[in-house]
Amino acid sequence: MWEKIGLKSEPFLSIEPLSTKDDFAYFVNRDKEFTEISSYLESTNPFNLLISGKAGIGKTTLINRILLDFPISLRVDLSQVEEHQAIIDRITLEIAKFTMKLGVKSAESIEKQLIYESRMIKSTSKKISGKLPFFETGLERKKGREYVSRISLISRETMIEEMLDNINRPVIIFLDDADHLPLNLQDNILESCEPIFVSKKCISIFATRKETGELFAREPDSVYRARFMDFVELKDIVMRKHQSVHSLLLPRFNKVVLDSFIYPFSQEVEVFLSSVCNSNIRELLRYSAIILRQSILQNVPVPIKVEFAMATLASKNYLIGEIDEESYLVLKVLKNQPMSASNTDFQKATALARATLSKTCNRLFENNLLNKTISKNKVFYSISPKGDHILNMYVTLRR
Repeated sequence: MWEKIGLKSEPFLSIEPLSTKDDFAYFVNRDKEFTEISSYLESTNPFNLLISGKAGIGKTTLINRILLDFPISLRVDLSQVEEHQAIIDRITLEIAKFTMKLGVKSAESIEKQLIYESRMIKSTSKKISGKLPFFETGLERKKGREYVSRISLISRETMIEEMLDNINRPVIIFLDDADHLPLNLQDNILESCEPIFVSKKCISIFATRKETGELFAREPDSVYRARFMDFVELKDIVMRKHQSVHSLLLPRFNKVVLDSFIYPFSQEVEVFLSSVCNSNIRELLRYSAIILRQSILQNVPVPIKVEFAMATLASKNYLIGEIDEESYLVLKVLKNQPMSASNTDFQKATALARATLSKTCNRLFENNLLNKTISKNKVFYSISPKGDHILNMYVTLRR
């Protein structure tokens, strides 16, 4: 199948973050952040560093690449944790596994104890009765489960310090994917990771999707500023320019090219992809793979035209489902000029009352289909690059 366009195989096998040495042939456009974060990690003093950026922008890939140069390091995936206590348990267990590889003798017994305690806590989570042998102070019925968690947190901190104390330099611990946790756990995630943040034996890197830059810089009393020495915010590298998409896709093609290969995407398609993916590299790869596969199945000549790319994503409802007739009318009007929901001409053109129009504009703004600016105490909306393409797709589909 792929030979039809001069490829040995599928060029976009994975949309997951890059993690192996071979994968990093695809790593581009993060030199500034790479240098800055690496310079921090060369320190022999413990500290906590915050990494922020949108979903799919490349936080995990960047840190994975940097940590290749720092072998005394580990990544802890927090995405599958389901309760508060399990967060520090997961971290402690991963540290035990890592330090076992470094020959820390106490790590093996700590790992066994963690597994045992975890099972016991689960079996007693609904009803605490008597005392459990793995806590020196035991458990009191009247204190309930909150008391179990607090004693256990203290116990985990002791375990972590005992293991890390056997290593002659601070261990770099990358706490990742906390944004995938249930919302009730995200609210207290920093508290759950406190034993790591206060440790004098490690350097911690904490990744988040939250836009913490302004909060960190301007709010001295913020919880992030209280725990982290500094932050590095990852900016968009998928700009509304075909070159940014080209630089991300070409290395993946080059790995599987045959002599007959012709680059399949026109500049218009690359601009389209940069707009609709909203700086999310994962979505860029997903959309590129779908368009490319369908072009082969339908014997579409290369370079692929933007009309085909739009119709392909529209046929699978990846993007077209984001707007309805009401949204279409709003985008159509705003394509010509920015307007406020209080503008009577805007209301007449869309046949929407001011309150409904304002609500629709806010929804489209949250979906990145509109831009929003404030001038003279009025909110003005304008169509975004993604919204412009969505509008074109909607029109194409209706023909």
